[in-house]
Amino acid sequence: MIILLVIPLIGTETDLTVGYSRAFGPVTAGVGYIYYALAALQSGGRDLPDSQEVYASLGLNTLLSPTLTVYKEISHYHQWYFLLGASHAFTLSEKVGPELAASASYLKSEDATDYPESAQIFNQPAINTTTFTMAR
Repeated sequence: MIILLVIPLIGTETDLTVGYSRAFGPVTAGVGYIYYALAALQSGGRDLPDSQEVYASLGLNTLLSPTLTVYKEISHYHQWYFLLGASHAFTLSEKVGPELAASASYLKSEDATDYPESAQIFNQPAINTTTFTMAR
């Protein structure tokens, strides 16, 4: 599967993602590239340097669908980002199927310029998202 996403976020960032994934039996592997076009945080301010990442992911097509994705920033910020996720979809009816998902992340950055006051916080694991979605 080839993925191309362009996601304009509210005023400060537009993400361009190109990725490829393929299933090998119960394992799905993927690779991709993300370009982050970053704008100024405040009107009239200087734009932030754009960012680029490459990533690789491995997932199991089994209960809870565990997935590990590793991102490497390759332009300015020189960091690694690890994301471990799990999700499970339930079928309640033909039209309703909620999905529960959770993830934990770890950011590894040794660049004190980008994270001067928060270096200790960012280099620790954290629970980052829990989502509940309903789809038809």
